[in-house]
Amino acid sequence: MERRRPRFSGSPHGAPPAIPISHGNECITDASSSEGAEGSFPVANNPAIARQVLTAVRIVPLDEDEKKPLWRYAEILERTGKGLGGNVRIRCRLCNHVWNGSYSRVKAHLLKIPGFGVKFCRVVTVHVLEQLKAEVAAASVVANRTLPRDIPLPVEGNEKRKRRGVSAIESSFNLDVRRQLDELIARMFYTGGLPFNLARNPYFRKAFMFATNNPIGGYVPPSYNKLRTTLLVQERTHVERMLSP
Repeated sequence: MERRRPRFSGSPHGAPPAIPISHGNECITDASSSEGAEGSFPVANNPAIARQVLTAVRIVPLDEDEKKPLWRYAEILERTGKGLGGNVRIRCRLCNHVWNGSYSRVKAHLLKIPGFGVKFCRVVTVHVLEQLKAEVAAASVVANRTLPRDIPLPVEGNEKRKRRGVSAIESSFNLDVRRQLDELIARMFYTGGLPFNLARNPYFRKAFMFATNNPIGGYVPPSYNKLRTTLLVQERTHVERMLSP
């Protein structure tokens, strides 16, 4: 029996829905495009929508290379081998465009870098591009953090001050609080799509140890904007200073 192809409502000949493109502040579709996306994305004409679009397609590989964050937005379809223009066949999770190549072409496709022989992603607006560049910038800090990994942070305050000893009785009363903290940390990983190897990062443990060893009641973690602007520039400057001869 012949298997019927699925049809999409409102699409001629059962074609997938066309990708939305920006036209002012409206969201319209490009009917002339033959490469439909997996779904209809709103036009990312502000940072909030850009975050939603990226979150909707982001998949963190189990064996993620933290220096190549843009693999989260691309799918490896097959290993193509030699003579086919690249070592893998890749599909963009945002626009469904398929090509042969490596991570350099993934980066060129998403960041709209010319000269790599790959089309630019139609879903990437100015705001999406800004957030993708922020992810790449953060990854470059990791890449520059070659040995030694445990670079001392320029912190001030009472880090060197020893905390008084905690008795076994006090520790037993804090078991429930510790359990709740473990659950909150785990939930952060699960809901944020964070790779589990982040727990092996020395600064992940150092941050929580610093918080528990110092009186910082009412402390609020840095915001999204502070992480991608002020703190990113500050950390990059610090790493460059530490690595300079």
